[in-house]
Amino acid sequence: MVLIFREGTRVDPSKWPCPRASEGSAGCRKRFWSDGEKRRSSRLPNDERKFETNKDTFACRFYHRLSERSPCERVLKTFVFRVRLYTGFGKAIPNAPFSVAIGGRDPTPLDRADDKGIVTVTLRDVIALSECTVSWGFAPADGQEPDLLFSRKIFIVPEDDRSEEAALKKLNNLCYEGKDRAENILGFQLDYGHIAEPPLDPTGEMDGRTAALIHRVYEQAADELRNTALG
Repeated sequence: MVLIFREGTRVDPSKWPCPRASEGSAGCRKRFWSDGEKRRSSRLPNDERKFETNKDTFACRFYHRLSERSPCERVLKTFVFRVRLYTGFGKAIPNAPFSVAIGGRDPTPLDRADDKGIVTVTLRDVIALSECTVSWGFAPADGQEPDLLFSRKIFIVPEDDRSEEAALKKLNNLCYEGKDRAENILGFQLDYGHIAEPPLDPTGEMDGRTAALIHRVYEQAADELRNTALG
């Protein structure tokens, strides 16, 4: 293994924590996480353990912290998603100008939605995207600069993620995005709880049935958007 550091970085070999070939492993083990042996020996029955999933595959704290931010160790992905851009009163905005921003990058160049207000966003070479911010506005008059009046945070959730955290992110994407988590859940239960069998009790709590209904409603909304013909 070869470690390449930024130009100008100075490394003092005497302070490097790894033991030399002629030394024992005791110094190495001092750098282990408290559960280092478990990290080294754990096996999943049917799947590979991957660092990007739970970040628990390094036994050594030093190499974990050293490698985690290395661009050589990051998996770059392409994310594609579709959204419909609305006014504050829930009316789609045809040909809306929009831009997308993710952390550490400049916003994407201005683009336009189709005549139904639908945009397809493609973000390439993303390290670990969990959210982005979409800003949009009304189509300007000829010769005028667009004013991006609206802005929303959108969470990117893998289709097969059925966790409670994923349900909360989907709840945000469904526009239940207030600061009070319980009120967001309660609002969803009041709006959609009647379609569950039996109907949901409006408790404001994220129980298993509420999470399952959030996933169901979210997927139905995604299917409706996916099946909407582009203009």
